[in-house]
Amino acid sequence: MSSGNPSNRLVVIERAPSNVVAGPNAGVLCAIKNDRVGLALWWRKLCPGLAKAASDMLAGSTFSCSAVGEPRLAVQELLRAVPLQAAVLGSDIERLANLFSELGGSSVIRLRLEHGRLQTLRELQLDATRLRMLCTYAGPGIEWQDGQGTVRRMPEGHVAFLKGTRWLADDKDALVLHRSPTPANSRYTKDGWLLLCIDQPNLN
Repeated sequence: MSSGNPSNRLVVIERAPSNVVAGPNAGVLCAIKNDRVGLALWWRKLCPGLAKAASDMLAGSTFSCSAVGEPRLAVQELLRAVPLQAAVLGSDIERLANLFSELGGSSVIRLRLEHGRLQTLRELQLDATRLRMLCTYAGPGIEWQDGQGTVRRMPEGHVAFLKGTRWLADDKDALVLHRSPTPANSRYTKDGWLLLCIDQPNLN
């Protein structure tokens, strides 16, 4: 796995309002601790082997598997539940789980890895959580709304830390509306997506 330069579609994020911080290194995720930041976005590009393995999984059956516990144990439990070919994602999932645990200040986390089909258009919303991490390994990424009301989409491999309504801060205006990808705007309508979600179960 390696970080990479942002795609052309996301360069405009550099001019986004102060509640969105993005960059090509994992360190940018630390910005989520700032009360004025609602979305921290790490631009990265999956290594070819990982990207191909994730893409190949879209041809298989849908699934949704979850696990709760300390990062290492939760990852082990998750990998026992998901299809065998998903095991190649293990080291990357563990890295992201550790990042989330550290930045979120939570020793117990919840992991969910799912291969789902795209649904009908959903409303932009806020999560009823304190903090959530989202990463689409294959298929269309999460859509989010910038300060000008434009809906943008995360490319595959990029990592988002999003504050939810239970984040304890005075400035709720910093929160960023988001939703699952829209089928009408995706070439993946048939195959769906492979999504990793990490949050804090004791606060949901």
